[in-house]
Amino acid sequence: MSAGRIRPRLVAVWALVIALVVVIVVVERNDRAQESLEMVGLAGRERMLVSEPLDRIGAIEVVAAGEMHRFERDPAGIWFSHGAHAKVEGAHGHKTDPVLAEAIARAVAAFSAARLERDFRLDTKENTFGVTTPGMVVLVYRPGEAQPMAQFATGDLAPDGVSQYVLPIGGDRVYTVAAYQFENLSKLVALAKAAAAAPADASAPAGAEVTPSASAAATAPVVAPKSP
Repeated sequence: MSAGRIRPRLVAVWALVIALVVVIVVVERNDRAQESLEMVGLAGRERMLVSEPLDRIGAIEVVAAGEMHRFERDPAGIWFSHGAHAKVEGAHGHKTDPVLAEAIARAVAAFSAARLERDFRLDTKENTFGVTTPGMVVLVYRPGEAQPMAQFATGDLAPDGVSQYVLPIGGDRVYTVAAYQFENLSKLVALAKAAAAAPADASAPAGAEVTPSASAAATAPVVAPKSP
């Protein structure tokens, strides 16, 4: 067999070997990147509104109609509602209403699962999406932290009537998110206000921050996210 015939075959073999090595390297890098995301709990969250999972959310504040409502999770993992505080302080005494706590937990869980749909570039000169005059601002906190890890300004309903424009504050992209996510939060605020207006529990310890009965919760169910 002549050297002229062997050389093209060797070239072809080496080309295949090099291509295989490249594929292996790319696959390994992707696997390592995925493992890194899984280690920090961020796998699959690239298209989520909130970049971190539910267990890393310690509090959420909803600002609407000139009022701010704070919903916080205590060290035992129970959610409760209280007024806004100037800073994160020590543990607050509070009497948790199980019905209200469940409603908060469901709303926050749904919000943490909100997915980004379409995205658009923000034009700061035009209020095209309504996000520069938001109807609601949502702030999300990690447990025990005074500064929010994320802030969102809500805008108008999208033309489809089921999505709403949202701006991650500080960013230059506007996204659409399922509108029921913000309906959930509006209902939660109304429920917390109704609970606060109810008679306080006289059995609460002195100095405790009371979360009164939220029996009205049954009339304001939180919308659960739809199955994919």
